[in-house]
Amino acid sequence: MAARKANLEALVDHFESQRALGEAVGWAPSYISQMLTGRRNMGENSARHVEERLGFSRGAMDQTLSPEALPSTKSNANPWTRVPILTRQEVLSEELIQYACAAGAGPTRGFTEVGPGFRAQHGPPRFALNVGDDRKDRSTGIILLVETEHLRAGDAVLVRTGEPPNGEASLTRWSPNEKQTVIGKAVEFRTSDERQLMGLCNQQANGS
Repeated sequence: MAARKANLEALVDHFESQRALGEAVGWAPSYISQMLTGRRNMGENSARHVEERLGFSRGAMDQTLSPEALPSTKSNANPWTRVPILTRQEVLSEELIQYACAAGAGPTRGFTEVGPGFRAQHGPPRFALNVGDDRKDRSTGIILLVETEHLRAGDAVLVRTGEPPNGEASLTRWSPNEKQTVIGKAVEFRTSDERQLMGLCNQQANGS
């Protein structure tokens, strides 16, 4: 709908950048950009998601937002961002990643949250990867990933090879000399056993 796109443009202007709006609603800047350029429509779920995150009444995104209705961009805004948790199989689908980012939760693993400190250090999160045994253990740990705008040689990245159901997603080190389909940059590891997870990630990143 035209009203939704116009309202999204108004919100970007209000928050002064796609990144700032993305932090407020839990979306990657690239997802917002796709809706602004017409590559992706703002559907029913996305419109309701924005309304919920910014405290609008239901249906507000379907009408022209008045300046008085625009949310505060100051400290009383929600400082936490929901990050969808996805499995290795789920991250093989870019469409599913985008849907999970819009919904603020993964279809089988739910979500985690990051605060202002994470965003200040790494930028807005994209999603989190579940690194446990998906069939047996959902709690082994997660890896938080961000956009890949500023990659440097040696950064830990999640790459995609092939398409589901036969594709794979694996951690490796980014090299500017290699052709890689990078899904996200790995920046933080969370688990109840940090040493065990760091060992797992280092092993995978080294290709062993």
